[in-house]
Amino acid sequence: PDFIGTSTGSTLKPWTTILDAVNNSNEGETISVKGVNIVSAEIVLPHGLSFYGVQHSEIKYASYDVSNGDILFYDGDNTKELEFNNIIFKNAGGYGLRIKKAAKVSIEDCTFINNGWNGTGYDSSATDLQAFYAGSNASNGGAMRIEEATQALIIGNTAKNNLRGFRVQDCGINGGGVISRNQSTQNIESGIYIAAGSLGGSQNITTTMNATSYNANNGLLVIGGINNKFSQNEVNGNWN
Repeated sequence: PDFIGTSTGSTLKPWTTILDAVNNSNEGETISVKGVNIVSAEIVLPHGLSFYGVQHSEIKYASYDVSNGDILFYDGDNTKELEFNNIIFKNAGGYGLRIKKAAKVSIEDCTFINNGWNGTGYDSSATDLQAFYAGSNASNGGAMRIEEATQALIIGNTAKNNLRGFRVQDCGINGGGVISRNQSTQNIESGIYIAAGSLGGSQNITTTMNATSYNANNGLLVIGGINNKFSQNEVNGNWN
């Protein structure tokens, strides 16, 4: 983002915004992310892409506001692949990542902070926390919401101080998925949520070796689905 000059999208002459990089991309290309990248509105991904960040790279809204949308949003079909690696996502009013219908979604070594919630009031009572939903402190969002991905790989990520942690909905049908080595802590809703939508729930999702702790709802929540497995998870200090 601090490059000065004529941008071409190359390493030496990079785009200075994520939006420019996305708008000038082609199907299946990789976008390399460096530095602190501020977005002012939700970025809709037009096709399958890979995002790879250098250490401490961020894509975020400048500050949390309930009117902020998702950071990156994709609504496609079950033929495209999307990858996100080593990036910090912050301050979405919706979700840091919201992906609908993909052949494969891979999210590795990313960090999600203050998405769907500004992080205040964590130690409040249950009654007090309910008031956040109607106020300016929280919105309907969270770290990630992955829907109808045939394959889902969510590995080595951190979600903290979000409204929701990791939400995987109607994924793995005629495929499968792995949720492993993640840490989901101090979120208002569930730490790891295997959810059901119009397709009746996820299938063939293995959730193993995660730490999901001190969330103000469930540590692990599964609704509907078939053949989803949980093993060797550390689930401590959650409210349910």
